[in-house]
Amino acid sequence: MLVKNDVRCNWCDWEGYEDDLDLIVDLSDDGISHDVHYLKVCPGCKQDGYLMDIDIDNPAKN
Repeated sequence: MLVKNDVRCNWCDWEGYEDDLDLIVDLSDDGISHDVHYLKVCPGCKQDGYLMDIDIDNPAKN
């Protein structure tokens, strides 16, 4: 059975669903607001800047 993934990490090559991403708290303080922000990160390497959506309808674009 072919499983269609919709997110890929270009840092560690993890592939999965957006629901499988880890949610972390971003505690960085910009000095103005003290809001808590949440980031979705790769469960493999905990990076967020390397996540890419996979076009499951057109794999040639990936």
